[in-house]
Amino acid sequence: MTEQTSVDDWSTDYEIFDPRYATDPVPIWKDLRDRCPIAHSDRHEGSYLPTKYADVQAIAKMPEHFSSRDPLVVPPPEGVRNDKNFEKYGANAPPISSDGAEHVWTRRLLLPHFSPPAVEKHRAYTEDVCHRLIDGFIDSGHVDGATGYAQQIPPRIIAHLLGVDEDRVDDFTYWVRAVLELGLQEPALRV
Repeated sequence: MTEQTSVDDWSTDYEIFDPRYATDPVPIWKDLRDRCPIAHSDRHEGSYLPTKYADVQAIAKMPEHFSSRDPLVVPPPEGVRNDKNFEKYGANAPPISSDGAEHVWTRRLLLPHFSPPAVEKHRAYTEDVCHRLIDGFIDSGHVDGATGYAQQIPPRIIAHLLGVDEDRVDDFTYWVRAVLELGLQEPALRV
């Protein structure tokens, strides 16, 4: 597990695993936008955090300086990088992890699946998922809108698209979190 230390200045030393950031990053982003719109941290081998849309857009158009080939903010530990099974770590996932021509053709492979007619085929299922989630908490009168609703929809729809049995949606959600979230601090989970 990654050792966490306190953040004194978010503009020069941000930590995405800091509980304040994980709970509510919006006040941190607002502060950074006002005084340092592109923050930098040496944590996790160094990274930048642009906080303004225009900067994110500009950076996305400069792959020679800011490549998508290595999209991880938290690189795998040295032991994992040197392992012969490194590819199983999961950082290579075009088009997200590609630039230029590779990005174009891998993106084109996906686009037909997200056209309005293709998405419309899954509308009834998506609405049903949303209604069932709401039915699961409506009688209690309260819900954490993020964890109890919004974060539940994408993995359920993706699992459905991939043909994962609906009874295993909690497993699928855990697998996704192990790769994209929990595994960043616990490499064994990610692998």
